[in-house]
Amino acid sequence: PSQVKAGTRGGDYGVTTDPTKSGIETHLTETTLYLYFYVGETVQNANLIDAGRIGEQLATKTDMLQASGAGMPSNRYIDLTLGASGSTYTAPANGYFNLDKRATANQFLYMQNTTAAALSSSTVSFNGIDANCFVPCKKGDKILIVYNVSGATQRFRFVYAEGEI
Repeated sequence: PSQVKAGTRGGDYGVTTDPTKSGIETHLTETTLYLYFYVGETVQNANLIDAGRIGEQLATKTDMLQASGAGMPSNRYIDLTLGASGSTYTAPANGYFNLDKRATANQFLYMQNTTAAALSSSTVSFNGIDANCFVPCKKGDKILIVYNVSGATQRFRFVYAEGEI
């Protein structure tokens, strides 16, 4: 019977780009077995290896449905106390600030995310109508609130984005 011996034959190292040489090869005139490994295009283009690894990493990540819902408001929130007009607030997490205040005349409410330049404003012309603003923010963003609405604060809260703690 043939025996497999250590060593190489004539410069062959067992790696080939020829798919017909994948596996074990024997020669009629020799008693030696040669084992070849087909490695394909990865020898010629290392980027293909990286693309495969990226695909593996992304396989367990967020799908499109989860991603689209991740930025949505959740049903979790904290109620806040509204300060004087011109006060600023810091976002405790990714989410939204929401302010709803009852107007008594022609009045306004303005809320701006000064970090990300997002803003919301509401002008009310009638007594008893609510001025309402809703501004998105990331954790640490600064929110500026300016208003002359003199009625009761119906709601001032921070609403967490879906998936935030």
